[in-house]
Amino acid sequence: MRLTLLILLCGSAFANDLYVNTDTGSGTTCSSGSPCATLSVGVAQLPVPVTAPWTIWVAGAAADTTAVTISGHTTTPANYIEIKTDPTAPNGRHQGVWSTSKYRLVATAGGQIMITLSDLYVRITGLQLSCQGGCSDLYLNTANGPATDIRISNNILVNTIPSTSSYIVSDTSYGTSNTVWNNLIYASGGTGGTGIRFLNTTGSQNKAYNNTIIGFTEGVHKYGTTTLKNNLFSGCTADVGNGAATDTYNATTNDNTKGLSAGGTGNRFSQTFTFAGAAPDYLLGATDAGARTYGATDPGSGLFLDDILGMTRVAPWDIGASQINVSSGRRRVVTVNE
Repeated sequence: MRLTLLILLCGSAFANDLYVNTDTGSGTTCSSGSPCATLSVGVAQLPVPVTAPWTIWVAGAAADTTAVTISGHTTTPANYIEIKTDPTAPNGRHQGVWSTSKYRLVATAGGQIMITLSDLYVRITGLQLSCQGGCSDLYLNTANGPATDIRISNNILVNTIPSTSSYIVSDTSYGTSNTVWNNLIYASGGTGGTGIRFLNTTGSQNKAYNNTIIGFTEGVHKYGTTTLKNNLFSGCTADVGNGAATDTYNATTNDNTKGLSAGGTGNRFSQTFTFAGAAPDYLLGATDAGARTYGATDPGSGLFLDDILGMTRVAPWDIGASQINVSSGRRRVVTVNE
């Protein structure tokens, strides 16, 4: 009796999980024993409506090259969709630096949108996404009117061939809450495009916390009510475009004429940042004096307490996606063949 009860409890705990593995997947049910090969197939298995939280776990060293659309599902604040990597899986979550041995969704041609997101309550956590040219890694396109809660966190988002029409996170939705935190967002093929583009307008609440944004013509394009806190900008032509946001405790290599508010509490200008390694390693280095310890602690009021690696942050928080632990310096878990 006791054994039977345990089995039933364990089975129910995973009833709302789907699995994708680009190395071993070939199934269509996306179960743990028979994972799907692409995230697109996994999304197709989601129920309509979503009547409980559903998680799609993604892993695999082979690149996923099929663009994804998340649309047509009825979601609520309690019954949301989350796409995430497993930090404990060998080929699951990245370790703060782009890796070809971890799950990644990558473009095979210019101009692609890797994930189009039109459902109202969705979370994207711990992925690697890369697009080319006039493209978007994430395109938020929710309908005008309904309440939303879109959460984008702990991802590495890259444009390998930046252009003026590229927007790594592009929000043209009219949702009420879009929050982007702990992401590394960079242009790797030269300066161009926009890192985060908030275009939603009346009633919107756009929030960007603790992102590291590197090498764009425009780091953040703001519209509506936009809050920027604890973000690190490096090598952007302009940090913020389309007028001032509510911005505090951000740090930049630029002076105070490139979009961040000169009077914003804790904003730091003309800084030099020390990273842990050569590009594309943009985790903060232990000797950094531009962003380390200069952030606001808990900017999201409990929304998140970790960094891009999933490590618990300690006060005072660092600016940017990663946090240095005083006792151990850089806190990456080292894996063989990484």
